[in-house]
Amino acid sequence: MTYIDVGRGDTVIRQGDAGDNFYCVDYGEYDVFVVDSIIGGSTKVAEVANGGSFGELALMYGSPRAATVTARTDGGLWALDRHAFRRVDRPCLSLPRVSEPGACVVRAVSMRRVGTWARGLVH
Repeated sequence: MTYIDVGRGDTVIRQGDAGDNFYCVDYGEYDVFVVDSIIGGSTKVAEVANGGSFGELALMYGSPRAATVTARTDGGLWALDRHAFRRVDRPCLSLPRVSEPGACVVRAVSMRRVGTWARGLVH
């Protein structure tokens, strides 16, 4: 995992780009926009703040980014790269209570206190 300082107005991910990281919000506020090719503009579809996460879809499905995420405020993010994401998420899919890929990563990774099991993932 890598810690990233983010400035107000920074674009974290851009719709259509290849997915490289899954992001967990340590602090700050982020807006999620989707470009609508029919109306020719972007629409704000979500907000993500402390404890939230984004970027898992491109990693789970090998598809381009589905949205653009920009920082509304200064903030900090924990980034988990594609390979580490798959190593953490794959064993969790066999657990009966975890029904959705990515859900385990969101629950398992504490951004303020990285557990002993995850220390090998931290760069």
